[in-house]
Amino acid sequence: MRRTIGEFATFLAVILLLVLYEWAGWQCGTAPERPFSAGLLAAILLIATALVLHLTADRALCEMSLVVPFSFLILATANPAALYYTPLHTAALLLALSLFFLLDYCASHPTMGNLIATGLTLGASALFFPPLLWLAPFYGALAIGRTEDKVRFFVAGVLAVALPLAAGIGVQSLLRTGTPGAFLPDLWLRMTDVVRPVFLYSAATLCRIFLTVLVAVLAIVRMLKRTHTYRTAQFRAMNRLILLTLLIALLALLFLSDGKQPAGLITTLPVALLLNDLLGHPDHRKGTFTLIITLILLLVAERISYFV
Repeated sequence: MRRTIGEFATFLAVILLLVLYEWAGWQCGTAPERPFSAGLLAAILLIATALVLHLTADRALCEMSLVVPFSFLILATANPAALYYTPLHTAALLLALSLFFLLDYCASHPTMGNLIATGLTLGASALFFPPLLWLAPFYGALAIGRTEDKVRFFVAGVLAVALPLAAGIGVQSLLRTGTPGAFLPDLWLRMTDVVRPVFLYSAATLCRIFLTVLVAVLAIVRMLKRTHTYRTAQFRAMNRLILLTLLIALLALLFLSDGKQPAGLITTLPVALLLNDLLGHPDHRKGTFTLIITLILLLVAERISYFV
């Protein structure tokens, strides 16, 4: 009974700290008018994305833990711009759904339904952030080994990814916001619009980014050392998660490193799942906890820096 009460009190304390953290981010937000509707929509999408990641950890990685949603909410909103709606919020939610279906397909349920859902959600996410379409061939390479009918897999996957794009052309035609023939050239232009990295961030932000990368690398190393303890399905999901982390980080570096959009919305998706494996076990080394505490202090310092 005492343990249950203690766990519940800890949960409430974490929720309170998270609310205070987000409230501080809202107060120091970069949007000039800070419209409430934009903040409300962003909050809804962020919570929905966190829940999808929570289910992904349970379904594909067999390790349900509150570390995943809380890690995502904290790291994704380290940039106060993430507290206001942008198309990247919708793209992040759809990408999280595609990761859920992909990892579930690769881990234990290689069904046609999971395959089609993976393609549909990835294609839909590309409507809001076109560079995500570059993940499509890598998705195929990661998943094709789980099916015996390669031709059917290829046809279904391509059609599933293409369907949201076709729907985008149809919606554009109905709304008359552009000519249908210009949709695909515009999509390609946005897919190849590589930005020149401009790291004009505060010292606290740079340190937070560096430490987040360091923690992610540490999680990957720990994960590779523990591969012999994973079940078969979990092993398949973990290997693919590591590759997806690197791919999504590369996309963010190529298309979001100018700081105009909150890149953490997509880069934190796989990182939150990695942190669950790092923090969800009792046999951690003291150095890991020191690194995490340092990261938390940097997050607090970064929040304070916006008010100074």
